[in-house]
Amino acid sequence: MDKQKGYSILLSQLIEKSGLSLLEIAERCEKNGQKITSSYLSKLKNGKMPPPSFKVTLTLAKVLEADPIVLLAYGQSDTIEEGIDELKEALLSFKPDYDDNDLFRLAYHICYNPNDIIAADYSGTISFEEFEKLHETIGAAENKVEYISTAEEITSVLKVPVLGFIAAGQPILAEEHIDEWTEVPNMWNLKDGEVFLLKVKGDSMIGSRIYEGDKVLVKIQPEVETGEIAVVNVNGQDATLKRVKKTESGQVILYPDNPKYEPIFIENENARIIGKVIQVMFEPSKNF
Repeated sequence: MDKQKGYSILLSQLIEKSGLSLLEIAERCEKNGQKITSSYLSKLKNGKMPPPSFKVTLTLAKVLEADPIVLLAYGQSDTIEEGIDELKEALLSFKPDYDDNDLFRLAYHICYNPNDIIAADYSGTISFEEFEKLHETIGAAENKVEYISTAEEITSVLKVPVLGFIAAGQPILAEEHIDEWTEVPNMWNLKDGEVFLLKVKGDSMIGSRIYEGDKVLVKIQPEVETGEIAVVNVNGQDATLKRVKKTESGQVILYPDNPKYEPIFIENENARIIGKVIQVMFEPSKNF
């Protein structure tokens, strides 16, 4: 199956699952800073246009609440596909029992975040010589990857704090809660201090492909729309990561994306929305 057809089939499935019209999707994309017409969406959906740019695909994934990694994979160039395939082979040589989805997520992550793979991750599991061999293979694959076209290249970065937790009744970015600082590409034209990374704990959001050990990039804001994932302080307790729904009666419902957990029903005044999740950063497993 060629990429154009594969992308259109996946996009059609995501649109149908969302229950949104093409006009509604276009309007939501524009609210997220990416102008897209409904007629253009129709052509993408019907395979009459090639896969769009990196930025457009990310916006569509956000609006359709889809895994951006999968949608991007259907629209990438052959060089990226070859690079990811080689990374998968390299990783399998060190851990043959990878789950297919985890293997793809890790290979894709390395393509775009090669510096995250460090020797400390493998301490006591493989020799330094084996680690060097893995990095040689990763490096060879990286050379085949076209990251982003020059027109789409992101040059500015944000310096953001990485938080282990957010305590109730204290400033969001309290110094004692900051584990480290890191830099992320600024795809949202935001300023330093407007976002932070939060380490994910627990499995309540695995239905949205957010796993323990991942990091979520959070834009600090006091309100979110129904259906969006947010970091919320509930009844004076430490912050939790949940999908938010607001009722006409003023009640707030916090939904986990894992059926083994029950929704949390609270009054609006007892819910302090800290910010909206705008990106999930996959943390590679250190279990080699």
